[in-house]
Amino acid sequence: MSQQQRISASAEVYNVKLGSEIVIDRIAQACRASGLYVDECLTRANFPLEHLKSHAEENVVVEIIDPGCSFSKEEGLMYLQAAGLARPTDEHALRFAEQYGRTTAGKKPLVIFLHEPWRDPENRYRYVVCIRRPPRSRLLGLYCTEVKFHDECVLAGVRLLSVIIDTDCNPWISDLWTLDDDKAEHQGMGRVVLEKRPDGKLYANGVEIVRYRSPRQEIGQWIDRDELLGELGNRLVLNACFSDVLRGNPRLMPEAWKTGYTHFLGTVFVEPADGYPPALLTWRVSWDRDQWTWDNCSQEHRFNVDDWAASLER
Repeated sequence: MSQQQRISASAEVYNVKLGSEIVIDRIAQACRASGLYVDECLTRANFPLEHLKSHAEENVVVEIIDPGCSFSKEEGLMYLQAAGLARPTDEHALRFAEQYGRTTAGKKPLVIFLHEPWRDPENRYRYVVCIRRPPRSRLLGLYCTEVKFHDECVLAGVRLLSVIIDTDCNPWISDLWTLDDDKAEHQGMGRVVLEKRPDGKLYANGVEIVRYRSPRQEIGQWIDRDELLGELGNRLVLNACFSDVLRGNPRLMPEAWKTGYTHFLGTVFVEPADGYPPALLTWRVSWDRDQWTWDNCSQEHRFNVDDWAASLER
């Protein structure tokens, strides 16, 4: 039996509810009250989770797989990818502990969540959340990633669920804007299944979503919106319906989009102004230190090397 077949056959499946109120101290207190030992380093100061505080309630599927051997952090991530699972976040680990820490059971005692590791105060070692699940020694703790995970460890990954978008419907509109204007635009593409795959990329109805930048931008020249759309030709550009869904589900955001500004040019809003020409606006997103930032951009904006248009690959 191949390694991937062995992993798939041994998977455990849990439905985990993520919430908009994410306070680790409260989760740790609830875990202690239920009888779990909780590592003293699992505090809000070390795991602030502030980058997740805008989440609405969401249900995800956490699967636990058994590599069947000892493994390094890098090997563990490869096992998750081979099983079609996404890397978990620290929120996945803590919510799992909150909801299943007292009840999860399996042949192997340690469940490892390979989220982005936490560095200790001396900046010497990196740790990830782990759950020990034998009934008499249950704990919510930390495991150092500088050493191999032994063969009594199993891995937790996230089975990403797809999001269905009706891209023809009206997106969210500010009270100051309108789409009921001859200069407004909204380019829909019907019903779309949006998914983030284990390769970290976004797909719409199975077609990869990419960011396009003109060759002129890459050599430092500027280009306006109409010229950029002209270069895209028949490619479909993402509209504000995609922007709305991604804003509400930041876990779907590709890591590669943390560079520059990603523009959603398929919807142009109109902001009327008494006595002045109306402003024509589109949405864009960028990464600012530790969170995604959304703002609007005038159609008069000229695109430079830091600007990308979100579109379908073909």
